[in-house]
Amino acid sequence: MILLKIFMLQLVAVAVILFVLWKMLRRELVEAALQALEAAAPRSDVAEVSAVSAAALSSVDEARLMALLKQKFPSAAIGLAVNAQIRSGLVIKAGELLLDYSFLTRMKSLFGQQDT
Repeated sequence: MILLKIFMLQLVAVAVILFVLWKMLRRELVEAALQALEAAAPRSDVAEVSAVSAAALSSVDEARLMALLKQKFPSAAIGLAVNAQIRSGLVIKAGELLLDYSFLTRMKSLFGQQDT
Protein backbone atom coordinates (compact mmCIF):
# COMPACT_ATOMS: atom_id res chain seq x y z
CA MET A 1 0.00 0.00 0.00
CA ILE A 2 2.85 2.39 0.80
CA LEU A 3 4.40 1.69 -2.62
CA LEU A 4 1.14 2.71 -4.32
CA LYS A 5 1.12 6.01 -2.40
CA ILE A 6 4.73 6.68 -3.36
CA PHE A 7 3.96 5.88 -7.00
CA MET A 8 0.94 8.23 -7.01
CA LEU A 9 3.03 11.00 -5.44
CA GLN A 10 5.67 10.51 -8.14
CA LEU A 11 3.00 10.73 -10.85
CA VAL A 12 1.71 13.99 -9.43
CA ALA A 13 5.25 15.37 -9.23
CA VAL A 14 5.94 14.42 -12.85
CA ALA A 15 2.68 16.03 -13.98
CA VAL A 16 3.53 19.27 -12.18
CA ILE A 17 7.04 19.32 -13.63
CA LEU A 18 5.76 18.72 -17.17
CA PHE A 19 3.16 21.47 -16.77
CA VAL A 20 5.79 23.97 -15.61
CA LEU A 21 8.16 23.00 -18.43
CA TRP A 22 5.36 23.39 -21.00
CA LYS A 23 4.55 26.88 -19.69
CA MET A 24 8.24 27.83 -19.81
CA LEU A 25 8.58 26.53 -23.38
CA ARG A 26 5.50 28.47 -24.45
CA ARG A 27 6.88 31.66 -22.92
CA GLU A 28 10.33 31.17 -24.48
CA LEU A 29 8.91 30.57 -27.97
CA VAL A 30 6.84 33.77 -27.81
CA GLU A 31 9.81 35.72 -26.48
CA ALA A 32 12.08 34.37 -29.25
CA ALA A 33 9.53 35.41 -31.90
CA LEU A 34 9.28 38.90 -30.44
CA GLN A 35 13.06 39.26 -30.34
CA ALA A 36 13.30 38.13 -33.98
CA LEU A 37 10.67 40.70 -34.89
CA GLU A 38 12.65 43.39 -33.06
CA ALA A 39 15.69 42.49 -35.17
CA ALA A 40 13.76 42.57 -38.46
CA ALA A 41 14.24 45.55 -40.75
CA PRO A 42 11.30 47.96 -41.07
CA ARG A 43 9.36 47.70 -44.33
CA SER A 44 6.73 50.04 -45.65
CA ASP A 45 5.86 47.91 -48.69
CA VAL A 46 4.01 45.20 -46.73
CA ALA A 47 0.22 45.44 -47.04
CA GLU A 48 -0.81 42.78 -44.55
CA VAL A 49 0.72 41.23 -41.45
CA SER A 50 -0.65 38.25 -39.55
CA ALA A 51 0.39 36.89 -36.18
CA VAL A 52 -0.90 33.52 -35.02
CA SER A 53 -0.42 32.20 -31.51
CA ALA A 54 -1.40 28.85 -30.03
CA ALA A 55 -3.30 30.54 -27.21
CA ALA A 56 -4.27 34.07 -26.35
CA LEU A 57 -1.20 36.17 -25.60
CA SER A 58 -0.84 37.97 -22.30
CA SER A 59 -1.86 41.61 -22.45
CA VAL A 60 1.81 42.62 -22.10
CA ASP A 61 2.93 40.35 -24.96
CA GLU A 62 0.03 41.43 -27.17
CA ALA A 63 0.77 45.11 -26.58
CA ARG A 64 4.47 44.54 -27.31
CA LEU A 65 3.63 42.57 -30.47
CA MET A 66 1.25 45.25 -31.75
CA ALA A 67 3.77 48.03 -31.05
CA LEU A 68 6.52 46.14 -32.88
CA LEU A 69 4.28 45.32 -35.85
CA LYS A 70 3.19 48.94 -36.18
CA GLN A 71 6.81 50.09 -35.91
CA LYS A 72 8.20 47.57 -38.43
CA PHE A 73 5.26 47.61 -40.89
CA PRO A 74 3.62 51.04 -40.54
CA SER A 75 1.31 50.81 -43.55
CA ALA A 76 0.19 47.20 -43.04
CA ALA A 77 -3.15 45.89 -41.88
CA ILE A 78 -2.51 43.76 -38.80
CA GLY A 79 -4.39 40.58 -38.00
CA LEU A 80 -4.07 38.55 -34.81
CA ALA A 81 -5.40 35.01 -34.55
CA VAL A 82 -5.31 31.97 -32.30
CA ASN A 83 -4.73 28.51 -33.73
CA ALA A 84 -4.24 25.70 -31.21
CA GLN A 85 -2.87 23.42 -33.95
CA ILE A 86 0.56 25.07 -33.72
CA ARG A 87 0.63 23.72 -30.13
CA SER A 88 2.66 26.59 -28.66
CA GLY A 89 4.55 29.67 -29.76
CA LEU A 90 3.98 32.39 -32.32
CA VAL A 91 4.04 32.63 -36.12
CA ILE A 92 4.38 36.05 -37.77
CA LYS A 93 3.91 36.49 -41.54
CA ALA A 94 4.57 39.83 -43.19
CA GLY A 95 4.92 39.71 -46.94
CA GLU A 96 7.84 37.37 -47.65
CA LEU A 97 9.03 37.49 -44.04
CA LEU A 98 8.05 34.43 -42.00
CA LEU A 99 9.02 34.18 -38.35
CA ASP A 100 7.84 30.72 -37.33
CA TYR A 101 8.43 30.07 -33.65
CA SER A 102 5.77 27.40 -33.27
CA PHE A 103 6.23 24.17 -31.34
CA LEU A 104 4.74 22.20 -34.25
CA THR A 105 7.33 23.47 -36.75
CA ARG A 106 10.16 22.90 -34.28
CA MET A 107 9.11 19.27 -33.79
CA LYS A 108 8.71 18.70 -37.52
CA SER A 109 12.19 20.06 -38.22
CA LEU A 110 13.65 18.07 -35.34
CA PHE A 111 12.25 14.82 -36.71
CA GLY A 112 12.84 15.69 -40.38
CA GLN A 113 9.19 15.90 -41.42
CA GLN A 114 8.21 18.20 -44.22
CA ASP A 115 4.79 19.74 -44.90
CA THR A 116 3.03 17.98 -47.75
